[in-house]
Amino acid sequence: MKVIDLYCGAGGFSLGFKQAGFDIMLGVDIWNKALETYELNIKSEILNKDVRELRKYNLPECDVLIGSPPCPDFSIAKFRGSGWGNKQMDLSCINAFYKILNYLKPKYWIWENVLGINKYLFFQPSAILNAQNYNVPQRRKRIFIGNYPLPKENKFKGSVAPTIIAWELLGGWKGSDNTRRFSQWLGRKPTYQEIAFYMGFPSDYEFLGNQKDKSIQIGNAVCPPIAKAIAEAILKIIDK
Repeated sequence: MKVIDLYCGAGGFSLGFKQAGFDIMLGVDIWNKALETYELNIKSEILNKDVRELRKYNLPECDVLIGSPPCPDFSIAKFRGSGWGNKQMDLSCINAFYKILNYLKPKYWIWENVLGINKYLFFQPSAILNAQNYNVPQRRKRIFIGNYPLPKENKFKGSVAPTIIAWELLGGWKGSDNTRRFSQWLGRKPTYQEIAFYMGFPSDYEFLGNQKDKSIQIGNAVCPPIAKAIAEAILKIIDK
């Protein structure tokens, strides 16, 4: 089963599918440092290009299309205290995913985002998945939209951290609700290896760049164990 990963970032989504035995054909992103991390670990082809500018001739055929469109416009961290109000949201990255979906017509497709995007969708999400229910030591709820089978849960049984945000290495989110700050829960500023562990990355996954680069790459990633669980659910359907 061949996979293309749009808005691939550092490769969390792709890693889970790779661990399940899928063939990762291509990762697409516009951030060079994240693509360097992706290429080093996933070892597949990369394309530095804005997904909104992609055309069918830029892409190989695939069986599965995955992606994690940028979420800052929909993240509660950005609007804490003021609310979303009537702010006009930029849905162009999500619309671009559907454009590529129409080009490639893969058998399965999934895209992931924060819960805040739900109010801007004209349909209900396929599922809201919590990372701690997929053997990840973190309470992290995300929307996964697509035509995939629901993955089997495997709840993490140890100590579970609060949601990790993209700038934990730089001090975390300074909101009034300190329980949301991983650094507050840990009692100190974390290392990037600790953040990666609590996101479900293996210890040998190497992130490139400075502290800010690493923090954003890890904090914005899809937790690999969730991706692997989705991939394994797809394989069970195929094997029947």
